[in-house]
Amino acid sequence: MKLKFDACSLILSQKLHLLPLLHDTFGTLYITSAVNDEVIKQGNKPESAEKIKEFIDQGLIENIIPRGILLSSLGKGEGETLAETKTQKENGEDAVCVTEDKKAKKEAIRLNLDVLGLDSLLVEAVLLEKMTEDEFDDEILALDKIHKLDITRISELRRFIRIVTNKKRDE
Repeated sequence: MKLKFDACSLILSQKLHLLPLLHDTFGTLYITSAVNDEVIKQGNKPESAEKIKEFIDQGLIENIIPRGILLSSLGKGEGETLAETKTQKENGEDAVCVTEDKKAKKEAIRLNLDVLGLDSLLVEAVLLEKMTEDEFDDEILALDKIHKLDITRISELRRFIRIVTNKKRDE
């Protein structure tokens, strides 16, 4: 599965120190040239831009030129991310758009694309045994502090993780 990040999700992942975990769990992370421009070249947060550039240099993140164009009311980074995900899906590849942007999520769903937020990636990391239940709790609360999540969603995800973890222990 190839994860395609928009700028917001990439920056949030970096702030939460999740990029190494996400790379370890899902392999190389992908950004489009517009996302690279938003984060690295035009970045308002030089410390985030520098860290992300280090991850690109290390090969954890790959900057790709999108093979499609999505005309929409989305920002250029979100539009390119969805367009690249759509192109990959049409080519039979397993690609997922990672975004926290509600408009981008709605557009991805309309296009029948797989779309996840960071909260869902954290759940998958637990399911793949790359993160413990306690680490999940810490990370989901840290994500909530930076990027307000719906409190009901947090509760539902924590409950789901508890059920799965307990079921695995019982087996």
